[in-house]
Amino acid sequence: MGTWLVCMIVLFIVLMARKRMMVAAVLTHRRKKGRRIMEDMIREFVGKEVIIDTVSGSGGISGTLESVDNGWAVVKGLDYSEMQTINLEYVVRVREYPRNKNGKRKWLFG
Repeated sequence: MGTWLVCMIVLFIVLMARKRMMVAAVLTHRRKKGRRIMEDMIREFVGKEVIIDTVSGSGGISGTLESVDNGWAVVKGLDYSEMQTINLEYVVRVREYPRNKNGKRKWLFG
């Protein structure tokens, strides 16, 4: 009886480890595919003033999108004094900076 129980536990552990490896492989494939999709979509905003929201939810990064390459985006700050590099795996949303009817930037809350 004890040997049977040990064999069942070992079999269960092996099957769970195999399942975990398969899930990890699928998620890695989806992540790579999703990165390319995000990279292609964000290229439309190159040269425009944008607001990029990330997973951390720290209020977003605003500035002019300078370039997008190999899963990374370079954003130059609105006052042109700072540059930031953003990993596209953590980008949730990208939007163009809103403007009023006169072409001036709108004030944003939140």
